[in-house]
Amino acid sequence: MRLAPRLLAGALLFLRFGPAQAAEQPFLPEPQRQLVKEHTPFGLPSTGELLFRRGYVAGHNNWLKIPNWVAYHLPREKITGDAERAKTFTADPELKPFQRSEPDDYTRKRIRPRPHGPGRGHEDRRW
Repeated sequence: MRLAPRLLAGALLFLRFGPAQAAEQPFLPEPQRQLVKEHTPFGLPSTGELLFRRGYVAGHNNWLKIPNWVAYHLPREKITGDAERAKTFTADPELKPFQRSEPDDYTRKRIRPRPHGPGRGHEDRRW
């Protein structure tokens, strides 16, 4: 079997048995169902605790205290040019303390130095 037919068959199986479509989410209240429909038109991934916010939907990882994924829809008419960005991190007040990262988690003194160079790839100048 050639590769193209295999890919097509895999895509069709994924669309048929993959993540549930937004319309098939009977357990969600109507406002959340509308957010899912707007931001995840191909269905919800099955990982993470679901967070519903006005501008996005996310699957949150409580152990790592960060999202596993974030989905949002950005229509062309919303893109208006440069935007100001806050230089401070704020914790999500809707999450419980054991679920969220706090600003102190991102201070340099709390980040453990790595013995073999930068701990984050974007700090490695060779890339």
